[in-house]
Amino acid sequence: MIRSLDSFLMIQAIVFDLGNTLLRQDNLDWPKLEKAGFLNHLSIFKKRELGINLNGWSDLFYRLYEPQKKIAEKTLLEISISSIFNAMTEFYRIPKDLNLSIMVRNFFQPLINARLLFNDASAALQHLKEREIRLAVISNTHMPGILSMEVLERLNIRQYFEFAFFSSDFGWRKPHPIMFESAVNHLQLKPNQIMYVGDQPDKDVAGAGALGIKTVWINRDQIKSKKAGAKPDFTITALSELESLIKKTKR
Repeated sequence: MIRSLDSFLMIQAIVFDLGNTLLRQDNLDWPKLEKAGFLNHLSIFKKRELGINLNGWSDLFYRLYEPQKKIAEKTLLEISISSIFNAMTEFYRIPKDLNLSIMVRNFFQPLINARLLFNDASAALQHLKEREIRLAVISNTHMPGILSMEVLERLNIRQYFEFAFFSSDFGWRKPHPIMFESAVNHLQLKPNQIMYVGDQPDKDVAGAGALGIKTVWINRDQIKSKKAGAKPDFTITALSELESLIKKTKR
């Protein structure tokens, strides 16, 4: 349900989460995507006759990944995939001419190719843009920002956004305030002139709401959240509802 529009009369910018907000997650088989990324590496290693097998390579990745994951859960520090692959290449004494950025790209390429938009995303962004609402992105992701931007380009929505901030570039995950503070500074607006739309109350609503940004929880499946988090200012079930939130906005 959508509450009164009174508090949205001065909204000038809307910032979006990506996963489960603009981009679907239900189509992603994470173990399969990770394996495909490892196989991309193995195809390079095979050409170089490095003698590295899939089990050894993937096992080392997860041995390095899991400790970082635990730290991230406790501290909100983002996991550094680059540092993991750097340690792996040193462990296997992989030639230095195998560029680390290429290793990271090859790992994430299956995910880049698999990302899909929700059916209502493009139309909602277009309608908001036509109303001269400034649009942006704040997203938690292990994938480097430059690759995440390629996803937006491939899905033909990059042009809608004034900027996109990713935890992989900032080093901290939502609900840490750094990306939200940076967005407020970049937009040069008051927090209550900005709306943040996300699917996770404990990360999206809590992080944005702590700064006074107006929050919208998109609850597509109309489920009761089991995660603790701040109460959103608004709850919607589809992106098409956003236009009605700003329909009577005074510019």
